[in-house]
Amino acid sequence: MARWGAVGLAGSFAIAYVLNTVVFIPLYVMKGLVPKATIVSKEAALIWAAIVVAAVITLVGTPVAFRLVVFPLGAMLVLLAFGKIYAGESSTRLSRIESGAKACD
Repeated sequence: MARWGAVGLAGSFAIAYVLNTVVFIPLYVMKGLVPKATIVSKEAALIWAAIVVAAVITLVGTPVAFRLVVFPLGAMLVLLAFGKIYAGESSTRLSRIESGAKACD
């Protein structure tokens, strides 16, 4: 991959990321470190779709003007998706804390 320069470096990072995801995400879910709903949800699919669309738009050679228009829209969608994931996770934590507090009373 070194002979391909920046493209090879990007490919190496992509391969490492995929392997990391395949190996460690199931481990984290099985150990209960990451809720399954965080990994498998509509919001997570939207985030992955935004990443794939951004990569395809760049690889296809879409004009910069088009990318400048699409980027803010995609960024807003991704931020909203992360916000929903965080809000859902926060309410789950809050309900656990409240149920733990009731159990101690």
